[in-house]
Amino acid sequence: MPGDADVLLVLEDGPVREHCIRLAFELAKRLSCGVDALLLRTEARDAGDDDADDVLASVEGAAREEGIVVTRHARTGDPGSELLKHIALQGGARVMVWGGAEAALGTTRHARKGDHWFIRVREKVNCPVVTAKARTARPQRTGSSPSRSRKP
Repeated sequence: MPGDADVLLVLEDGPVREHCIRLAFELAKRLSCGVDALLLRTEARDAGDDDADDVLASVEGAAREEGIVVTRHARTGDPGSELLKHIALQGGARVMVWGGAEAALGTTRHARKGDHWFIRVREKVNCPVVTAKARTARPQRTGSSPSRSRKP
């Protein structure tokens, strides 16, 4: 139903992966739904040092420019537990866009101690999980390409 937040965008402390945010917006447009933006933090911040509102406000502002409704959430604690709690409380999602660390995208078959927390909980997320890789510019060729003469 339009307006429902069926795309769950998951971010964590650290660098914001803009290309993942753009992917979440594109999916929301295609699915005619909103985005549920969730920022997971491992520890609470002082009131003056809270950048969660800044990150989520920038996501919301960019979404507004695209005509997409965003619901903002920030949760603090064990990220795996907080993600699963959020999904249970919000009723799930049609698709989850992973915007956290790329290290979390390893295999779940042999999760080991020390692996990223998301590897251990990904199988418990009951929807497809997608992410976007940053595009790197292809090197431009300089000079002309060798010309081939065709024989008649």
